[in-house]
Amino acid sequence: MPVLTVHRKKMEAHTKNLKSLGFSEKNTNRILSLLPNHSELEPTQTYWIDSIERIIENNPEKNFLGLDEEPREKGIIFIGSCPNGDPVAVDLNDDNLPVYYLSHEEMFDSPIENIMEEVSKTIEEFELLVQKGTMPFDYFEI
Repeated sequence: MPVLTVHRKKMEAHTKNLKSLGFSEKNTNRILSLLPNHSELEPTQTYWIDSIERIIENNPEKNFLGLDEEPREKGIIFIGSCPNGDPVAVDLNDDNLPVYYLSHEEMFDSPIENIMEEVSKTIEEFELLVQKGTMPFDYFEI
């Protein structure tokens, strides 16, 4: 099978997976352009922005980490992690895809909207700040 056909089929599968999480067509294309290749990631490391495979895995429809509230139902999609393990998420309710850190220490004791701090207005801005090395390392540094 030609490489371009394999790549196209893989991109179609990724698009379908992102749409199943609630991403619009426009935002699916935006986020796909920023995601790293899964095969290039170390399995035991955390990444500010994960691969599509890890994003799908970290956003199940039900019982995410045993939380009472389902983040997906509120439009919150986990896209990566801070170095200390705090989740990095986007809010699908805002077409700009703002990026938030969530406090993993408080995830089980507080409503999700009470433990989210915005770190960038768009996912593109977040990616740029990550590349520059200017992102806070966890929720409590914001």
